[in-house]
Amino acid sequence: MVLGALVPGAGHLYAGEWLRSYLNFVAAAGGIYVGPVVYNFDRCTFDWRPQCRSGVPLGARIAGAAYIAGGVTVWITGAIDAGRAVTRQRARRARAERQRRQSMWPVFGPCPLAKRSWCTGVAVAGAGE
Repeated sequence: MVLGALVPGAGHLYAGEWLRSYLNFVAAAGGIYVGPVVYNFDRCTFDWRPQCRSGVPLGARIAGAAYIAGGVTVWITGAIDAGRAVTRQRARRARAERQRRQSMWPVFGPCPLAKRSWCTGVAVAGAGE
């Protein structure tokens, strides 16, 4: 959770959720970076005619503020969810360990119970524990 509070997406990266980490970083940093650019976007930025009237339209101000608020919101919710990401990672590892212990494979070989015979069956990992 601390990593996610310092850098957007870092907590998810630590927990092994690569895609979620990338999306959190791009959304938070993009919103926080693009927001001020849109907020200060002037009407005459790309219009070099002398009759252009300078000024920032109200729609650009609203959109810029929305970008900034969205980026900060993604950053905060990502930091909060980073703690849950570690819990999800632990659950995934425990599930993989259970599956590894419960794995099965076919057996076909000389039978220790009777001479000159072959045994067939299924071996289960962890059955003898």
